[in-house]
Amino acid sequence: AHLAPSDTVFVLARNAASDSRMPIAVQRLQAGQLPVTLRLDDSNSMAGQKLSATESVMVVVQVSPDGRPGEAGATWLGQLGPLTPSADLEPQEILLQPRG
Repeated sequence: AHLAPSDTVFVLARNAASDSRMPIAVQRLQAGQLPVTLRLDDSNSMAGQKLSATESVMVVVQVSPDGRPGEAGATWLGQLGPLTPSADLEPQEILLQPRG
């Protein structure tokens, strides 16, 4: 993907067994930091949820030129899963695709 270094990149985990779009955990980056290897864990969890207590997750990447979260304003998207949260999981690669 050709991204501006200032684009905001959201890496989030959602419960794979739920229809809710609410993320369980989120990490916010700048596109200039890519490529990056990161680990989402309970320290990234939101709204009292625990990533470690979730059976399976979808990991989603959204690139936003204006810094706002959500797929509606994203120019690039990537997704991987479902994955079982584990400290032993090998790094996984997520390829970004233009939002179409």
